[in-house]
Parts: sequence; structure tokens; C-alpha cells
Amino acid sequence: MEKQKITLGLETLITRIKHDVYKPFKFSLREQLDFRIQEQDNPKFVQPIFSVVEDFSSADLKSATIILIEAVGASGKSELTRNISYRLHCPIVDLAETEVVAGNSLTGLLNKRMHRHNASDFQDDIIDGKSTLIIDALDEGYLKTNNQGYLNFIEDVLSLEPTAQCPVIMLGRYNAVELAATYLYDKNVKFITLQIEPFTLQLAKEFIDKHVNASAKIKYEQSYKDARDHILNSINGFFKDQASIKS
Repeated sequence: MEKQKITLGLETLITRIKHDVYKPFKFSLREQLDFRIQEQDNPKFVQPIFSVVEDFSSADLKSATIILIEAVGASGKSELTRNISYRLHCPIVDLAETEVVAGNSLTGLLNKRMHRHNASDFQDDIIDGKSTLIIDALDEGYLKTNNQGYLNFIEDVLSLEPTAQCPVIMLGRYNAVELAATYLYDKNVKFITLQIEPFTLQLAKEFIDKHVNASAKIKYEQSYKDARDHILNSINGFFKDQASIKS
């Protein structure tokens, strides 16, 4: 008998982290590139649905100290990262923009982009379960190093001592996420892996509605909806990510 898939929404994830004593990131940054805060909301963002990848999880969402999120390319990981950063007001470490991915590169980046005493205070907040960060583009980070360098980077993440009260979030494509999951499992770390699910028909409609700006959409509302629904119903099951929906 096939095991039933466990799914959850973005609101569940946000509520899980943003607790009563959560501290939004309010430290000044010397530069915002590979370490930054998303200050503006994207009104076109469509919230994804996640499923739990039980084969690559050692804990449930409530007890996890690290949340891994995996997906194929062009599935909205970057927009999701920015939305979580905006909602939680927590920093993004973008491995696509970092110069080095290795041991001590994460903690080194904090000291490089923040004033030294602020970097120390922020790390204390993470240890105390009052703050967190998002690490994006694990797959691109992996390409900048070798297998051992990548695992050393994961070890550097663990040196921040993230807690179940306020877990660290890491995103990437399947291979990089599942390599991290295997390493975390061997280290007896409590973590959960979530997968971004393909768009449902309803989410596809929402995505198109938010991205079509033509005035005719309002003037000929019913004709627009009929055309939209006809196309989506015709290709139902074909689209798997935001890139194919745009096409």
C-alpha cells in the first residue's frame, strides 16, 4: 500500500519559525550581495505547496533544527527565498554569489558583511533560538568546490548551532540537498526535507492572473478566463514549474 504524501503550505512554515520571541534581523550590512535582506514584497508571488521527503528526513517539522527545501530548476526557489526573507526579515546567504564555499566560509562571510560585534550578536541569537537565516543555491555552491569542501560548508552551518525553536532553512536542487541530508543524517542532526510540488491547476491560474497585465484582461474578463482555462485544461499535467507556465 502506497504511503500517503504529507503536504503543507508556506504559512505553516512561516508560523513554525516566527514565534513569540523571534527577533527580526536589524543589523546593518557593509554590502548586500551574497548576504542580504529582502526589503520589498513581490505581489506576483504565488505560494507553493510542499511535500515531506521522508526518505531524506530524520525528524518532523516541529523538531527539525534544519529545514531543507529541494526542487528542480525554474521552480520558484529564488522567489520563495525572497518571500521568506521578507516575511521573516531574516538574511539570505546566496551561494550563487559567494566567492568561496568551504569550511568557515559561512561564518567568515558573516564577519565580512557585518560589523564584528553584530556578527557575534546575530550568531548568539541563532544559538538562543531567536533568529535564523536562509541559505540559497546549495547546488551552485557545490559547483564552486568539491565534495569535501561542500560537506565542510555544511559543517560550518552546524557550527551556528541552530535550534528546533528557530531552524535554519537551506534550498537547492535535488542532488545538493540530498547530499546535505545524507551528511546531516550521519551527524545525527534533526532535519526535515521538503519538496516544492508542481503547480496545481488552481495555482497555475493564480500565477497567470498575477503575471498578465493586459488591460483587456479586465475589459474582457470572462473571455480572458475562458481562454485561460481552456489552455490550462488542454495541457493539464504538462506544466511542472513556473518556467513552463510562463511559456
